[in-house]
Order: sequence, then C-alpha cells, then structure tokens
Amino acid sequence: MFRQVAAYMDNKIERRLDRRGFSLEAVLVFVCGLLGSIGFAYIWMTAADEMGDVGDSLTYEFLASAMAPVLLLFGLWIWYTVGAHLLASHYRGRGPIIRLLRTTAWALIPIGIWYLIRSAVIIALFYTVEIPENPSQEAPGIGASATHDYILGLGLEDPIYVGTLLLGVLFTAWSGYLLSTAVQRSKNIEQDDARKVAGILSGVFALYLVWSALGYAGIA
Repeated sequence: MFRQVAAYMDNKIERRLDRRGFSLEAVLVFVCGLLGSIGFAYIWMTAADEMGDVGDSLTYEFLASAMAPVLLLFGLWIWYTVGAHLLASHYRGRGPIIRLLRTTAWALIPIGIWYLIRSAVIIALFYTVEIPENPSQEAPGIGASATHDYILGLGLEDPIYVGTLLLGVLFTAWSGYLLSTAVQRSKNIEQDDARKVAGILSGVFALYLVWSALGYAGIA
C-alpha cells in the first residue's frame, strides 16, 4: 500500500515539474492547512457554546489559533522551497526555483494527513472537556491570551495529544522522503545528496514538533 502511494506521489511530482504556474499547489497547501484548522475551530465553537459571550479579544485569539496551521504549512512550503534551492546549490544543483515551488508542495501531503489525525484527536479530547463559564478567573495569567492558553490546556495537555504531536514526526519523515524526490527531480542532483537536503529541512520541522510535545507535556 505504501509503495503504491509513494509511486503515485513520485509520478505526480514528475508530471508537475515543467507545468506553468503553481495555483494547483497553492490550493493543495491551503486545503491541507485547513485540515489542521478543524480541531482548533472546534475548540473555538465549544468555548463559545459554553461561555456564551466570548468577547472580541478572545475571539481574535481563537481565530489566530485556527489559522495558525494554514500559515504554518505555507511557511513550511517556503522553507522547503528556499532551503532546498540553497542547499542543492552546494551539490551543483541546476534548475529554477519555480520547479521546486511546484514539486515541494506535494511533499506536504503527509503533513496534511497528520493534521487531519490531530484535528480528530482534538475533537475527541474536547468532546468531554467542560469549559468554565468564566475561564478568565481560572487562568493563571491576565488577559485574553492567558485565557485562551488556559482553555487550550484543558484538552491539549493530555498525554494522547502529546503522543499525537510525536506521531507527526513519522509523517514528517514521509514528507522528507517525498521532498528528496522533489529535490532530485527539480535540481538534477544525486539521490543521496537530495536525501541529505531533505533530511536537514524536514528534520528542523520534526524538532519543532518534538519541542512542542515537550512543551505540552510540561517538560520544556
């Protein structure tokens, strides 16, 4: 099954190499990002239902957390593209950066799948969470940001969510595999060199996930 999916993605990357524009890839990244927004949007709706009047400041905080997965994925797309372009030049890679922009987007599909899993876990965790009517009184800090973080912590500090973040490392490894294919085809470098480039770029994101997991676990 994995080989069939990997072969399909390799063929997709190959077909998109010399196409014009990258609107399809932009839509792909946006949709994958929205899969990560579902869970945080559910927290927002749950909080609004439990609290009644959320207030403008807290609404902004929830909106920001709901849009964060989309912005993060677009940032990762740029990181993959620019980073691969610069690192591949060290191995005498050739080819315009626009080719990388098209192909690296397809390497983000595994992250989109993990986003969907994470959203499902968030919904399951917050389905049983009781949010106080006035959580600002329970929050350790003052202001909408502290209240927002307190509400998120009611569910996201669960070991299941921490484990889901660590699961993301495996999907990042899959993303790195696809990224190596994208770099190899786009920059015409050796497979081993492309794997080194992809390992560095995807490894940084994997470290970010581990750091986030440690933070929710109360270790970092």
